[in-house]
Amino acid sequence: MEKLVKKGDAHFIINPEISNGKIIDIFATEKIVSAFSDKTIQQAVNTALTNGVNKINLNADAHEGYGCPIGSMVATKDSIMLGPVGYDISCSVSYLQTDLDPKILKDKIARRELINEICEYVPYGVGKNRTKKQLKVSKNEYFSILNNGTKEHDLMKDLGIPLEWLENLERTYLPADANLLSGQVIKRGEEQIGSLGSGNHFLEAQNVNILDKNLASAWEISEGVGFLTHCGSRGLGHQIATEYFKKLWDYFSVNNIALSDRELVWAKVDSQIGKDYLLSMGCAANFAIVNHLAINKAIKFAVESLYPKAKINFVYLISHNLAQLEEINGEKYYVHRKGATRAFPAGHPALKPTKFYNTGHPVIIPGSSISGSSIMVGLESSKNNYYTVPHGAGRSMGRNEAKRTLSQSYVNKKMEEADVLTNMRNYPVDEFTEAYKDYDEVINSVCKAGLARKVAKLKPVFVIKGN
Repeated sequence: MEKLVKKGDAHFIINPEISNGKIIDIFATEKIVSAFSDKTIQQAVNTALTNGVNKINLNADAHEGYGCPIGSMVATKDSIMLGPVGYDISCSVSYLQTDLDPKILKDKIARRELINEICEYVPYGVGKNRTKKQLKVSKNEYFSILNNGTKEHDLMKDLGIPLEWLENLERTYLPADANLLSGQVIKRGEEQIGSLGSGNHFLEAQNVNILDKNLASAWEISEGVGFLTHCGSRGLGHQIATEYFKKLWDYFSVNNIALSDRELVWAKVDSQIGKDYLLSMGCAANFAIVNHLAINKAIKFAVESLYPKAKINFVYLISHNLAQLEEINGEKYYVHRKGATRAFPAGHPALKPTKFYNTGHPVIIPGSSISGSSIMVGLESSKNNYYTVPHGAGRSMGRNEAKRTLSQSYVNKKMEEADVLTNMRNYPVDEFTEAYKDYDEVINSVCKAGLARKVAKLKPVFVIKGN
């Protein structure tokens, strides 16, 4: 705390004496920031002092990452940074709403049946496993997805994705060029559209508690069973990041350019490598968009196979690992959100072409399989944080620490007490709720800082994950 200066109930700055006068805002309560590690603070300072960085802010979920803290917003004008995008390019969350009565899934047999049915469609875990009913994408369709995202409506129809769903995306595509991708990148994404992955990625069924009836109604969110999905661009995005980090490390080494942290490499956006990275990052973002749509289509099919009369609508998809060109106070910035979520409020100019202009778009902030998750809406005062909120609770323990601290029997017992079923015999210890920060306090930070307000609270009844 001696490194921080309090500005409000949920607003601190890092002491400018240790950041060469640069202001690094933190939007979190004292309860949250008092647990920040020294390394998190140092990584924020290192990032702030990196050439080309105009601003870095931290959210309540901030914790140490690769060079740049996870849970941060980094703004640049003429450079692009790899660390503040990360390896899991365009990791995102999406939400699907049904009118299924939650009472149906009180029955554990019914829940298990739905888990098994979804797993017939959606593969999970490390590697390139496929399932019997997974969406099949031809080679030409795969390259079209990488280059165009959802722009090719005929392709979306051929893949069985309802065209009305395309209105409920943070973006339909990013500029991209799959010709820039290596054979290894292409290979790692092949046959992976519609797959969940592993680590902190998940697919959850939710009970919904509406807190703002007007907004929930406008977004077609109800107190029927909902489905929250968290995943990204799989190994394709990871390989893109790996290859561009190496290219930039080689460039910085040859030109003897010093860095406080090697993960903070950057490129001018008008340089060849900068242009190439942005177009390659776009391929990963486009992959992630269609990957989510394919998974949500699979959930829809699985639900309808068991409950043919169910009404189902896709609510929203939003990323939290990406750099996008945005306007803040009349100036254009590349806003890098590393483990951070965009939160444009009602009336934001970027929403004018969309159905969300009068309401703001849904802001989905996942928690854990016990703490639950939230759907919120951004407020105009979030401009102070470049229209950014947390992407989740944020880790309080590293994976190895969690495995040392928590026993498998304890985790299994707590999951059973919470009545949350899973597809796994043993829920991953390093993904259990106690490995993360106090989720309610993170959301409290968002509200107290005036970044967003609550629309709905989600409580999981089952979770599908991969080891």
